[in-house]
Amino acid sequence: SKVREIEADKKIILNFKFDFSEVYQTPVWSTKYYFMNDDFVNMPPDASLHEKEKKRIEQNKTIDSCSRIFVSSRALVDDVGNVKKPVTVILSGHDFNTNHKIKTYSRSLPIVCFMGFIHDTLEVEWIEMLASTNKFEICLIGPVESESVQTKLSIYRNVRIDKPLVGNELQAYLSEADAFIMPYKAVEINTKASVPAKLFQYLACGRPVISGPMPNLIEMPPYFVYQAYSKEEFVEKVNSAIREDDVAKAKERVDYAKKNTWDTRGELMTKIILEDQF
Repeated sequence: SKVREIEADKKIILNFKFDFSEVYQTPVWSTKYYFMNDDFVNMPPDASLHEKEKKRIEQNKTIDSCSRIFVSSRALVDDVGNVKKPVTVILSGHDFNTNHKIKTYSRSLPIVCFMGFIHDTLEVEWIEMLASTNKFEICLIGPVESESVQTKLSIYRNVRIDKPLVGNELQAYLSEADAFIMPYKAVEINTKASVPAKLFQYLACGRPVISGPMPNLIEMPPYFVYQAYSKEEFVEKVNSAIREDDVAKAKERVDYAKKNTWDTRGELMTKIILEDQF
């Protein structure tokens, strides 16, 4: 919405699709922007090299046609580093409510939650080991893209998979959790997007995050993200994160999330776009 406030006669287009070059090439647009907020070329990970190369060609056409590229992580800069166009890192934001009261919980079975696509890039064995301790209720919410993952997890009575939600309903669901997990495999498709949008959504709910390796993660305060490098360490970090959590830490996470909304990103992008016009 911030970007839309720029004067209409500027004829600006901001696009998030990697295969948008034909629209860019129409003469109506004075300034064209491409926001590369994920590793689109390598999605899905199991696509053939031929399919990925076709996507790269399309993305290169889009990049060639635009005035500036926005990327959502420093690692993604490498994908467009050879082009003679300005490249600006704009981290993904969130639109969750950050003016809520911090809940306190005292449950015999803390709730651990994952939000996102349920597919083979998850460390399923890590989730299984966490479930086998019988110390947690584990919720996964999102589209199921791998029947094998769903089958493996369905044998655990303390694991449930729920259909996707959006907006206020999604935040209400996530706000019941005691901790959030991002047990992704250490593969490029996961590590390139160093600050997934879900991270700020998680922090907006006030709870700690336990992840797999995130080598490109921006520097964050203590007690925000606990990184694990094995399934044993993952279980240990989940226990630690919940044990060490308190209202003060939760408030600090929410305050941090307030500075990382899509509105704040829009203000920064608007400033850059206006500077490009003169």
